[in-house]
Amino acid sequence: MVENQFNVNPNIDVILSCNAETALGAESFCISSDSPIQDRSRFGIFCVDETDEVNAKILASLKDESVLRGTISMGGIPDTIADMMKGIVPILTEGEIVPRIDGSIYPLNGKNIEEHLAANES
Repeated sequence: MVENQFNVNPNIDVILSCNAETALGAESFCISSDSPIQDRSRFGIFCVDETDEVNAKILASLKDESVLRGTISMGGIPDTIADMMKGIVPILTEGEIVPRIDGSIYPLNGKNIEEHLAANES
């Protein structure tokens, strides 16, 4: 899909991806020998999902060895469960249902990825 988009729109500078899998697939093409990207430092892919592979790609992007520049982490499993429970508990207890639940998010990029990874080593 990314290759086809470059054929139609050769001036793409940024790809926004809905999850880690599509970001990693796009990144794979963008750093391949078939990629039309001439200057990796002027290109970026951003997504939603934090995985070990995404984190490694963001770290590699500091040296332009990757073009996956950042992601929005929804936090770890405990954060996700806590966010889900905000919606589930009112339903189970017949309490007041909040129409919108804002969960935890953490923007990760080349400026804070190393600190984030160090803080979460355990």
